[in-house]
Amino acid sequence: MVPAGRDKGDGDLSGPFGWVGRILRINLTSERIWSEDTGRYSRDYIGGVGIAARILWNEVPPGVRPFDPENKLIFMTGPLTGTAAPSSSRVIIGSKSPSLHPIEHSTRSSVGGDWGPELKYAGYDGLVIEGRAERPVYVSILDGEAEIRSASGLWGLGAFAAQREIARQLGRDVETLCIGPAGENLSRIATIQTQTGRASGHSGFGGVMGSKNLKAIAVWGTGGVGVADPEGFLEACEYARSIMVPHPMGGGAGGLGWTRALPDGRLLRFFSKHRRRYFSCHSCPAACDGFCSVPGVGSGSEKCDGWFYRDYAYDYYGDGSEEGDGAFFYATLAANDLGVDCFELVSMIPWLARMRDRGLIDDGGIGLPLGRIGSREFAEALLRAIALKEGPGRILSEGSARAAEALGVGARELYEALWFAYGQNQHDDVRSYPIVALLWAFDSRDPMIDTHAIRHLVVTRLLWPEPFGLKERERDAICERIFGSADVADHSTYRGKARAAVICQHYSRAFSTLVLCDWTVPIFSSPSARDHMGDPTVMNRLLSAATGLEYGLGDLLLIGERIYNLERAQLVREGRRRESDALYEYWFSNPDPSGKVIPREEFERAKDEFYAIRGWDPETGIPRPEKLRELGLGDVADEMEKYLRDPGRAPA
Repeated sequence: MVPAGRDKGDGDLSGPFGWVGRILRINLTSERIWSEDTGRYSRDYIGGVGIAARILWNEVPPGVRPFDPENKLIFMTGPLTGTAAPSSSRVIIGSKSPSLHPIEHSTRSSVGGDWGPELKYAGYDGLVIEGRAERPVYVSILDGEAEIRSASGLWGLGAFAAQREIARQLGRDVETLCIGPAGENLSRIATIQTQTGRASGHSGFGGVMGSKNLKAIAVWGTGGVGVADPEGFLEACEYARSIMVPHPMGGGAGGLGWTRALPDGRLLRFFSKHRRRYFSCHSCPAACDGFCSVPGVGSGSEKCDGWFYRDYAYDYYGDGSEEGDGAFFYATLAANDLGVDCFELVSMIPWLARMRDRGLIDDGGIGLPLGRIGSREFAEALLRAIALKEGPGRILSEGSARAAEALGVGARELYEALWFAYGQNQHDDVRSYPIVALLWAFDSRDPMIDTHAIRHLVVTRLLWPEPFGLKERERDAICERIFGSADVADHSTYRGKARAAVICQHYSRAFSTLVLCDWTVPIFSSPSARDHMGDPTVMNRLLSAATGLEYGLGDLLLIGERIYNLERAQLVREGRRRESDALYEYWFSNPDPSGKVIPREEFERAKDEFYAIRGWDPETGIPRPEKLRELGLGDVADEMEKYLRDPGRAPA
C-alpha cells in the first residue's frame, strides 16, 4: 500500500488549488504501487485528455497491441473535478483501443457519475494501470492507500453485483468502475461501467481491463479539493449555471417540449411514462438521467441509459406497448450489467435485421432468434452470446465492422449501405453537414460525443428552438463570434468548414482536459441572454478562480491545439496518414433523404485547407516539426521528422 503524497516539486503548478498533486501508478505484473507529481504534466496539459495523451505518447509505443500487458490504461480527472463547477464530474480514459477498425489506434473515452470526484477526495488526480495480474484482481484506493486485492469471487459477476459485493467487502460506500463478463472475455466492444447506467463505451476499454485481469477499481476518500478564490469561484459557478442550455432529457428540459431532439419523440414518451426521478452526475444541474420502473423489469432503482435506444435501434424496441417498453428496458439494463457497448448495438441490431430480411442469415445459421428481434428473448440471447463469446458471439463480440468482414461480401456491403454505416451517422448525417464529415474524417473515434460539434449544430440547424426560440440573425451573430463567419451555418458548401472544424477540435480538447461534460460546454448560446449569445469564457473563468492561475480563453484553446497535435503524432506513429483521413465510399455516391452526397472534390479541397491551417504536410497528413515546436512539442517534432523523411515507415 502507498499513502497519497501531498508534497509539491519546484515549479509544480498542480496545487494546492484545483489539483491534489499526485497521479497513482500501479503495475499489476510486479504489484508495484507508486505515485508521481501531477505537476510533471499539468503545466502544459492541465489534466484529463491532455495528460492522458502525453502519457500515451511517452509510454505506449506503436507496436503495442490493446490487449498486451505493455498497454497502459489511464484514468484522468481535471482541476475542476470534485469542486462545485457544474458538469465537472467526468473522467477521461486513454488507452490503445481494441474496437477501432481497421487500425487499433490510441484513443480516449470518458465516464460520468461520482468516481472521478471520489478519486480526487482519495488523494489522486489520476491513475495509470499497466501490466497484467497473474489472476483476477481489483484495486481499492481508500483515503490515499492503494491495494491490489483478489477478485476470485467477483470474476463472472455482472457489473451491478460486482459493485455491491466490493462495497460489502470494503465496508464503505465506495464508487467503483468495473467490467462485466464481456470485458472479462476480451470483447472488443466491452465497456467499463459504474453505477447502473454510466459507461465508458465506444473504445472497448472494458476489454483492456479484462486483458489485465482487472475486474474493478474502487475509490473512497475524505479529502477535499481547494480553490484559490472561493468567492470568485462560486460566482463563476452561479454564472455558468445561469446560462447553461438545458439537456433535452434533463429535469430542466421542459419534458415533451423537446420533441425535436430525438426522432418522433419516442424516447421522451418512454421516459415520461416510466421515469420515477431525475438523476445527476456530481455537481451537475442538468439532471439528464433518470431512474425508471417498467412493469416486470425495473423497480425504480435502475438508471436507464438511453444509448441502447439511440436512433433506429429503438425502432425495434420502442413500439410504445408494455411488452416493447419492457424489452427495451431489460435490454438496456442487461447490456450495462454485462458490459456491452450499447452504441455498438445501434448499428448491429438493424444490420442483423436487414441480413435476415434479405436471406443472408437465418435463425439456424447464426443461432439467434432473428424472428424475435425487439423481444426480451432476442436481447437476452444476443447479449449473452456477445458477453460470453458463445456461438455467434464469437464473431459479434468483435464488433459489427469486423463481424461484417468475417461473414462475407454480402454482409459487409449491406452493413456499409446502412445510413449509419460504421457509426458515421449515429448522430448526424455526414452527407448533410460538412463539419460533421470533416470531424469524422480526422478523428480516431466518434467525434460527436466529446466535441462541441453538437453545440455547433444546435446553433446552426436551429435544432432545439423550442426552449428559447433562437432566430437566424442570432444564429449568424453567434457563428460570427465563435467561428469568425456566418458561413458556418450554410450546410450546402464546404467553404469555411475546415477552419470551423479546427476550432471545434480545439474547444473539444480544452473542455476535455478540465474535465467538463460536452452536453453543457462550451456555451455558445443561452436561453437566459436577450440575444441568446452564449459565453464560452465560462471555462477559463472557472479554471482561473479554482487554481489561482490566470487563463484566458485563448490560453485554453492553445492548450487544446497542443493536445490535438500530440494525439495526431501518436496516430502517425501507429500508421495514420492522409489516405486514412477518409469517409466510407458509400457517402460519396448514395444520397441522403434530401438528395445530397458528399462532393468528393470539395471534400478533398477542404482537407487541403485543414492541413494548411493546422501546419501539417498536405501530402501525408503528418504534423510539420516547425508547428510542433511552436506548440512546445520539441521531442514530438524530432520524431515526426523521421516519418516525413520516410512517410511509408511502418509502426515499430
